Amino acid sequence: KFNVAPGCTSCVSGDFDDNTVYYIDSHSYCFSGAVTNGCIDDVYSGNYHSESCNTCDVGTWPDGQPEQWTKCQAIHMDADHPIDHDHITCVAHGLTFHPALSLVRDACTCYQPMESDGIIEYEIAINDLPLVTSTQHEMTRNGLSYAGNIQWDLAYNNNDGIDDSLDARDTNIIYLYNSDFADGTLRIKESGTYIIMEDITFNFNPPSEEEMSSDSFSPNSIDVDELYWYPTYQQASHNGDYPGLYQYAGPFTLGFFAGITVETDYVTIDLNGFTLQQDYKFYFQQRF
Repeated sequence: KFNVAPGCTSCVSGDFDDNTVYYIDSHSYCFSGAVTNGCIDDVYSGNYHSESCNTCDVGTWPDGQPEQWTKCQAIHMDADHPIDHDHITCVAHGLTFHPALSLVRDACTCYQPMESDGIIEYEIAINDLPLVTSTQHEMTRNGLSYAGNIQWDLAYNNNDGIDDSLDARDTNIIYLYNSDFADGTLRIKESGTYIIMEDITFNFNPPSEEEMSSDSFSPNSIDVDELYWYPTYQQASHNGDYPGLYQYAGPFTLGFFAGITVETDYVTIDLNGFTLQQDYKFYFQQRF
């Protein structure tokens, strides 16, 4: 059976009794979302969504009323609710839902096998459990509770909740040139000091001069094999450097939304007297 645990503290029966799980609505992974709550009487309205009548344990309530949510990261759903996701719904501001797994322990789905002989209990030694790769500092800052016997991963925790040994800004010095931006966004995933060595102009995957000189050229063409100024199919694949565009699920769903992304702690970017800017054409093409 499935239950929900608001705040990840204890499992309780939800809107669908012992078959209730948490889903998240599409505002977080698509171009869509509810401007107003969809739990309305007019079932023929484009704003109507039956799921909007379900309980939302983590969300946005513009009017302050729990039953009038417009965005929800933890909505009660039937465990058998299908994943209704397609391109048209995604770009046409429709509302869709996916199963949710919280990384900040604000809402958890509970699962228990249905056993004919009753509940099966297991005993597991604390030392056999995996280390928690979060920080006590982050838990406290987000107002989340945690058990006193949790074993924290020391790589993420010290007395301050921060591990200074991960700071490599004094030893890992990287010099950046336009060539480092030739294929797309510079994704910084290692601590260090990144020093700009010349004026940088972002212009990712533009059409060639030959393509632009053609009478039939359109910068917004969707008839070409790959979109101009966007990740290629290879780049946007699940294992690519910029996943998400063609599957509408991933960090680069919107294309090249930034020239540099900082995806780790302890990073210094030194402009060194130079500038970072978008190419004029790219500026018009990338609205995000």
